[in-house]
Amino acid sequence: MRLLTEYLPPETFGGYKLALAGVSLIAGIGVRPFIQYAMRAYHDAAVSGGLHRFLTRSARSFGAYVAALGLAVAAAGWVLTRGGGGLGPAVPALLGAVLALQALVERDRALSVTRGRQGAAESVGVGLAWLIPVAVAGSVLVGGSLSVVLAAHAGALGLLLLAPRLAHGRGTGGDRGAPGAADAVDATGAAGSAWTYAWPLVAAGCLSWLAHESDRFILGYYHGAGAVGLYAAAYGLASAPFTAAAGAAAQVMLPVAFAASARAGGDAVPAAPRSVFAGALLVGAGGVCVVWLAGDRIAGLLLAESYRAAAPDLMVWIALGYACFGAAMCLDLAAFGAKRTVFVMIASGAAAVTNVGLDLLLVPARGATGAAVATAAALCVYLLCMAGLLRAAQPGRAAGAGTQRAGAEREHG
Repeated sequence: MRLLTEYLPPETFGGYKLALAGVSLIAGIGVRPFIQYAMRAYHDAAVSGGLHRFLTRSARSFGAYVAALGLAVAAAGWVLTRGGGGLGPAVPALLGAVLALQALVERDRALSVTRGRQGAAESVGVGLAWLIPVAVAGSVLVGGSLSVVLAAHAGALGLLLLAPRLAHGRGTGGDRGAPGAADAVDATGAAGSAWTYAWPLVAAGCLSWLAHESDRFILGYYHGAGAVGLYAAAYGLASAPFTAAAGAAAQVMLPVAFAASARAGGDAVPAAPRSVFAGALLVGAGGVCVVWLAGDRIAGLLLAESYRAAAPDLMVWIALGYACFGAAMCLDLAAFGAKRTVFVMIASGAAAVTNVGLDLLLVPARGATGAAVATAAALCVYLLCMAGLLRAAQPGRAAGAGTQRAGAEREHG
């Protein structure tokens, strides 16, 4: 973050974040739900013996899909920006390239995680964390335009796309092996199964974008791109440790949880491990305390001078929200494993309504501080909704309630 803010003024950084927020919305709606389905379906295919067929067909179909999606984004962007608006003609094409390349990288990484190959997945994560900022800073020194920044993203993601393929062969072929007996079975209904699993996540992707990204556009409308740049820098700095810790925990827990759900049939909603959930809350609370006590020092060390003034106050609110979100990710695993993705959609909807409503109420008068407060409230609502939905759906609760009612009726004659 220091490298980015050192070479990008707040106005440029804000415009850059707004452009990538558009890519994030499309990815959340059109890409990530099907990547999540692939992670879960991998274990069903492994149990049934159809792993070779699943990996081969899913790699081909997903590659064709994201290529078409990237071209559609590039074409739509070119039409919308034609004739001016401050964006160069290369930007729409680069946005489409970024989307397609990032989708392919994320799928390879996601399948590495769900197969338990944490080293391969982590190497891609480290590359994303370090290669892109260096490329962005270098490109700004050379050209200084938004188009060059996006080109750096496309180039960096292209390198990350090539790396796992050179190391492990074609795509995810490291454990394809020979076709099994179940691979000869017709996969009629597979597309329907994918859609049943993914459609709530398509809606959740849009709602989650409203909960996490829409505040930048509302802030930009009322206070300009410079305010967005200052807010985005504080947001990225405060949220990164929490999302990194939660992501690392999910990488370890996810293959175990998904494999267990696949062996059990994946119909019941398991109880989230209380020790893991309590640990996530404890770590999150500790992180919020660190940001509260040392926010000035953190901002001074990791942000350029022009970004530091307002960052500490914003970071406390953002840290509070992402501490809640990190704990909620433990609950997400139970919903994904049990194929209850509708729970994620409902919780994301509650968070989106909270965030947008508070943004419209607070941002005009309080600016970035209002956006940070809205983020904290929205992510707290997400945690509470996920906890309530999973608790209500856990096996035995309905039966237990019925037993209690029957006992009460017998007792009162």
